[in-house]
Amino acid sequence: MVHFDFRKLDVFSFGEQQNCLVGSVDLLYRNSWNEVRTLHFNGEQAMIEALKTILGKMHQDAAPPDSVEVFCYSQHLRGLIRTRVQQLVSECIELRLSSTRQETGRFKALRVSGQTWGLFFERLNVSVQKLENAIEFYGAISHNKLHGLSVQVETNHVKLPQVVDGFASEGIIQFFFEESGDDAGFNIYILDETNRAEVYHHCEGSKEELVRDVSRFYSSSHDRFTYGSSFINFNLPQFYQIVNVDGRTQVIPFRTQAVTPAAPANQDTAPLLQQYFS
Repeated sequence: MVHFDFRKLDVFSFGEQQNCLVGSVDLLYRNSWNEVRTLHFNGEQAMIEALKTILGKMHQDAAPPDSVEVFCYSQHLRGLIRTRVQQLVSECIELRLSSTRQETGRFKALRVSGQTWGLFFERLNVSVQKLENAIEFYGAISHNKLHGLSVQVETNHVKLPQVVDGFASEGIIQFFFEESGDDAGFNIYILDETNRAEVYHHCEGSKEELVRDVSRFYSSSHDRFTYGSSFINFNLPQFYQIVNVDGRTQVIPFRTQAVTPAAPANQDTAPLLQQYFS
């Protein structure tokens, strides 16, 4: 007899082969003209395509649907698959209808057949992006939170500030914020757990919201991504601010409130801060 911990079973990326147990989706709905329509989606990405279609037919100010029913006809794990799909659809509908103009976008990641996809809930639409690795994953969140702004992405031969290069640590994801000067916004340096780098220049937006969303995503998705997945080692990402103190560049932990650099207060803290200096 084989025993499963159903709390850890991911029906969208199941087992060592990370197979999606949802092979096809039939969507039956009634449109605003009171016409009954049917759509069929087949293949590994059937769930992604069905979700995108469902969400795309809802404008952000729409009333929630009267009911959403999910039926599953699988020979095995029928109840589990139905429950997981129902939960996913309900969560995505709630995200779609609860986004506001004040929130520039919400993000949900979904792992299907061993591949990670990002669903971006914007004011006018819902877009889907395939995320190949940790850099693209965190970069996508960064781009989402800095929506509509001029962002330059560099993926090859990235030249990092010396203080960032010296502070890089393997095994964790690190975000470094740097003020551009002259009211030109700020730069973001993202290092993944193997220290591959991506840079965003002249960003404008809320660093606090970005930090909060990334941290919230980690907290809500840790179990799904660590179970049977080598996509990313979900150590909680670390966030830093690059500052200048007495003519020296240093890295300090990013705080959600305004960062005010200060020189070491006493002899005990000096050795710790010294390692941040370039």
